Amino acid sequence: MSLLWYDNFGHYSNAQATTSGQFASIITGVGGSTAAVTAGVGRGGVPAFKVVTDRTDYNVGGVLTTFPTTDTAIVGMRVNMTTVPGAASGIVAITASGFTQTCFYWKADGTIGCGLRGPFHCALDPATYEVGATSVAVSSGSTIYLEIKVKTATAGTIEVFIDGTSRFTYAGDTDYLNAGGLGWNGIRVGNPGANGNPFVMAGSTFIYNDLYILDSSTQAGPNAFSDVLGDCYIYEVYPTADGNYKQWTPSTGTDHYALVDDNPPNDDTDYVSATTVSLRDSYLYTLPTISSGGILATMLSPYARKTDAGVRRIVDMVRAGGTDYDGTSEQAINIAYQFKPMIRTFDPSTSAEWQSAAVTERGIKVSA
Repeated sequence: MSLLWYDNFGHYSNAQATTSGQFASIITGVGGSTAAVTAGVGRGGVPAFKVVTDRTDYNVGGVLTTFPTTDTAIVGMRVNMTTVPGAASGIVAITASGFTQTCFYWKADGTIGCGLRGPFHCALDPATYEVGATSVAVSSGSTIYLEIKVKTATAGTIEVFIDGTSRFTYAGDTDYLNAGGLGWNGIRVGNPGANGNPFVMAGSTFIYNDLYILDSSTQAGPNAFSDVLGDCYIYEVYPTADGNYKQWTPSTGTDHYALVDDNPPNDDTDYVSATTVSLRDSYLYTLPTISSGGILATMLSPYARKTDAGVRRIVDMVRAGGTDYDGTSEQAINIAYQFKPMIRTFDPSTSAEWQSAAVTERGIKVSA
């Protein structure tokens, strides 16, 4: 399995969520239905992605950016669930070319249902579309760590985990769209579908943090994943001092890190810039105390743009023990600001799992 993406929804504004490439779109619906990156509502008071559905419209949620096509998806997320629905309220869906393959939804009895097609159809015609539900119910106001594992195929499988324990399994045809090997290439959080029956769909609120996505492609390196990751925390940290390299030009002052530590990013208010290939800028970070478990991955997520025509690319770098380790996934820069996340699942200086001390200096390099 490969780690495609992870996010805590806390390092950008709601406006930047779609314009900077984190979400393909956010659908806000009508009536009281809303979906937005919202300050102060997530785990420990951090920002989170919040979806509210009401009885007039349930087409609301966030469509994540398109992923490479494979047959198996694993999605994990911390989700706070409030107001048990009258019938079904969508939590997350696996999609192919924008259409729902498999959906997971909160049911009136508190269990999490699983269906082929959207939750509206599963609520109206469960005999046709619903394949089952979890063995335990989730009460209103609860926060759970939900993980789903779906192999999309005629001989497919589905498994649902709540707080690390398997609560539902299914084996059968999960290729609802009859895509003939297309599998999946998208994830949607919230309610997928068009306007629903107001007497079937009741309002629920979902607050999402600590989301990760794996697929069935082969991941390079020693820290490969083979199954669900279990309860994960995602910490966002920001530069606290300049590192070894100060080769980019600050827009003001002399402290480079102070121009790239804003949350959310402040666009052209202050920044560092470079015009020459191979120039580097690096920054020091202070990590939170991790009481248990290891570091599964790190992500450098620069918010960058170019100012003229022509190709411009950047790559991340790790500096450890006086040695620079440049990444291999170059990111092309566009005219408009976008986040350019670069994930590393192991420490390049040891070819082993990350340790806290090794994550303290990261940077970027102009690669083209």
